[in-house]
Amino acid sequence: MPFQSILTELVEAEDHALAALFVDDSGELIGLACADGDRERMELVAAYLPLYLQRARDALTEADLGRPRLFYIQRRGLHLHVEALPEDYVLSLVTGPRAVAGASRRRLARAAHRIRQEVMHA
Repeated sequence: MPFQSILTELVEAEDHALAALFVDDSGELIGLACADGDRERMELVAAYLPLYLQRARDALTEADLGRPRLFYIQRRGLHLHVEALPEDYVLSLVTGPRAVAGASRRRLARAAHRIRQEVMHA
């Protein structure tokens, strides 16, 4: 699968990466690259990503502010940098707290662009 190499490269490029997740709108994990071997924990994180995205969508719609494109979640030592993709797919880079947020977001944006172009043809 072409997206798997993108996920793997994203994790390898980030010193403090824990995982890269490619998730559909129901929370099904389409692809995962895991740096620390904690696959079960990352699968649980993936299941919740669409719920967070839907809540953000609802709040922005209510305020007439459009759709979310990028958001950040910090939970118990996990930092989730999340980018919304077409058809309600989600790409996330999960890092530890020592990662540099700006660099993580730039890497995520490049990976999201590649997935849009190479996988989704959008």
